[in-house]
Amino acid sequence: MNEEERVKILRKLFNEVDPVGIFFDENTDEYNPEIKELLSLSPDYSNLEDLDKKLRDIFTKYFEGIQLNLDSLRKLAKKISTELGKRNS
Repeated sequence: MNEEERVKILRKLFNEVDPVGIFFDENTDEYNPEIKELLSLSPDYSNLEDLDKKLRDIFTKYFEGIQLNLDSLRKLAKKISTELGKRNS
């Protein structure tokens, strides 16, 4: 799977979960910085714990001072792990 395909899948999942409430139908690229950073870390998508930590770190960095919903980030990690973990095995 190439990076463009991963971005498309990740964008769909980030927007679906919308962990900080910034997704609206017209601005589907709101999570692009977070997606790009996640991709740059080359995560093991099948390792849920590591993926969850990486997402928490990324969102803490990009949304400093905003109370994060850790359950939403965990849900996002699970969806990413399910979707991309199976494709990379």
